[in-house]
Amino acid sequence: MKLQNTPFLIRILLFGVVALAAAGGLVHRFTLGNATWHLHRAFPGSKVDFEPTMSPDPSVDGLIRLLVPTYHGMDEELGLDLADSPIPLDLHAKFSQLPETGLWAVQFTRCKITRLCPLGFDGSHRFPSFFEFDDCDFSELPKEERALLQPYSNDPADAKKVTFGDI
Repeated sequence: MKLQNTPFLIRILLFGVVALAAAGGLVHRFTLGNATWHLHRAFPGSKVDFEPTMSPDPSVDGLIRLLVPTYHGMDEELGLDLADSPIPLDLHAKFSQLPETGLWAVQFTRCKITRLCPLGFDGSHRFPSFFEFDDCDFSELPKEERALLQPYSNDPADAKKVTFGDI
């Protein structure tokens, strides 16, 4: 049995394979390739900010962000803000589950912190290099880790703010 439209069927099949590959690439880019997606999975309710201080040049990620404002590339410099987390936060566990991202500054407001994490790169993960805590509960934080926290400033208005790491 000979198919009369074989070239047409091959073109349709080839088009389908190319379309499926392109769709797969887009799905990957907007999920596993999207730092915001990973950060929201680890820290539900958080806000991710783009910090372009070291990367002001136009990029593919910037073009994508014109269409999808919540998109951030894995290598872009990002900040994370989380307020009123309903669950206690073990920062080492949370950041260890994330792939390497350009996240460098993190702020927590009115959250319960149970464990800190290393700063910077520890050989297997890139952790943020600066944390700011505003009115957070450290009652379950081990004493040796609590000793690493520093006052945000000498201003009495900032009495509830502490930092971990260097800017």
